[in-house]
Amino acid sequence: MNMIQALGCHKLFFPEAMISDSADASRGIKSSELIQTLLRSGSCPEIQGFLQVKEPSRRAWKRVYFLLRRSGLYSSSKGSSKEPRHLQCVADLGQLSVFQVVNGRRLYGAPSDYTFCIKPAREPVHARSLKLLCAETEEARTCWTSAFRLFKV
Repeated sequence: MNMIQALGCHKLFFPEAMISDSADASRGIKSSELIQTLLRSGSCPEIQGFLQVKEPSRRAWKRVYFLLRRSGLYSSSKGSSKEPRHLQCVADLGQLSVFQVVNGRRLYGAPSDYTFCIKPAREPVHARSLKLLCAETEEARTCWTSAFRLFKV
């Protein structure tokens, strides 16, 4: 499935509240109009929203605002700000694999059942190389994991 086909079934994989582009907020564009524009242009949207993240060295999960762009995964150091000075690159998509986590609550103390992880594609699986992320809903997890996989194509 290419990006155009995936966006065509956007209601299934990409909730409108999670889709953006870097300039839509300033233009006041509705998400449904943005999706139609993206379909016509063939460009990639941004996926945005809060996720819980667990660092290997910590026990607690932290709520962080993330942006997934074609260029990589970014976290905001200041709430839900998209300003470049507040964005930190977390991972390069070309070198990542994404997996859904089963029993995340039991195994990792995740705040919900909708856990997934990213890891560098070329490294062996070690707990330290995994970045555990947790969405609030199954719909949100599906959006994030689908976008990770589609953006790599």
